[in-house]
Amino acid sequence: AINSIQLYLEKSKDVIATRRFFSKKWISNIIRFFNFANNFYKIENGNKDILIVASGPSLKNSISKIKENRKNFFIICLSSATKVLIHNEIIPDVILTTDGGYWAKKHLQFLENSNYEVPIICSAESSLSFNLLKNSPIIPLEYPDCTNKYFFNKFNLFSIKTNRNGTVSGNALEIAKQLTTSNIYFVGLDLATTNSYQ
Repeated sequence: AINSIQLYLEKSKDVIATRRFFSKKWISNIIRFFNFANNFYKIENGNKDILIVASGPSLKNSISKIKENRKNFFIICLSSATKVLIHNEIIPDVILTTDGGYWAKKHLQFLENSNYEVPIICSAESSLSFNLLKNSPIIPLEYPDCTNKYFFNKFNLFSIKTNRNGTVSGNALEIAKQLTTSNIYFVGLDLATTNSYQ
């Protein structure tokens, strides 16, 4: 029992440290989101199989199969894998980003100078450039805490509701389960240490 309590306290310290470090950035992102996002997009539920694409090393060997079977899937692309798919001429149906940090914004910055208009699912806390917020179709992702509820209720926005997850892949799975009654597949989610394939 002592070990369990100690583990809980250690985990709590980590959560508090993360929140303290990122809270200013998240607040800044929320303000930017509600000031600049204006092209809101509503996504419809369906029964098509969903493929969630992450940027792990197995993605490289899966590209040809994804291209070959593209029409059979609704593709949710995690932000870190977006450049890889588009470089290989695979246009995802939606892009998902939840990270509020500076480097997360870099994953999608190349879209500012492209002709692709792919809807972006993002939380108000997500780090996106002004241009992407203003010009891209945005599907808001809403967490069930008071800050999010307050703003989403105030602006009366359609949103996809999800819980906070330790990883964007967890959010992707929750979203996929809401969007389809069919199969959900992952590719590039290797949970392995390797050089990035971005």
